[in-house]
Amino acid sequence: MHLSRRARMLLRIGTFITMAFLYVPLLVILLFGKGIGVLVGLPIVDTGVYTPLRDNPIAWFGYLLVPWMITGAPLAAICLRLTASGMRDQDDADFVRTASGKGLSGRRVAFRHSLPASAAPTISARPRRRRPTG
Repeated sequence: MHLSRRARMLLRIGTFITMAFLYVPLLVILLFGKGIGVLVGLPIVDTGVYTPLRDNPIAWFGYLLVPWMITGAPLAAICLRLTASGMRDQDDADFVRTASGKGLSGRRVAFRHSLPASAAPTISARPRRRRPTG
């Protein structure tokens, strides 16, 4: 099972977007910012004034959505790369070739066979808590 042309292109685009740490904050603000969101002006996203949680929970969520997306981008890039490489490693496994040989669709083979087998490195890549010394 090889990645389709569309899947390879989406993987490259996703990797580029999540790895470009310097450009992601600016792009997110330009795309989603209130008043400057030229392409997708979402009414819930506000990049201007902070609103405390007690005053207005929806405005608070909208204000923090952009920083959360930017903070999560590096971890998303790491997970994307680990999952993609793990799935490529599983392509030659016997159970994946058997599932493909039985006539299952590529998507079904990927989600039911390759992805669960390649999920261990991605799950184990989580940051470990440091215990205070002393």
